[in-house]
Amino acid sequence: MIVESDGATLHVHERGEGHPVILIHPGPGLDGSVFFPWFERLEQSHRLLAVDLPGNGRSDRKEPADWTVEKWARDVKGLAESLRLETYTLLGHSFGARVALQHAVDFPEHAARLVISG
Repeated sequence: MIVESDGATLHVHERGEGHPVILIHPGPGLDGSVFFPWFERLEQSHRLLAVDLPGNGRSDRKEPADWTVEKWARDVKGLAESLRLETYTLLGHSFGARVALQHAVDFPEHAARLVISG
């Protein structure tokens, strides 16, 4: 799936139904596909949305100056708005955990749960 967010075109891997979980991949150079091994188990009870952050995977490759934790947190918020998600769980691994934490600080009313690892 492709969504527009804060001037960026984001590629999102979507599977499952239920409570939405936005999965934020570790560091630059990787993408949402790192979560594929988890999909089979989690898609039974959750709507999984593994985003390729800008400059990664199949998302836009904007200028590196736009690749900041704050900007990526806004991109995640824009993703949620594009999909009309009011509340959701954020799951961030490694560098993705930094983005998830920043999102939770900037938009605390939307992240119902926060899962960080790595």
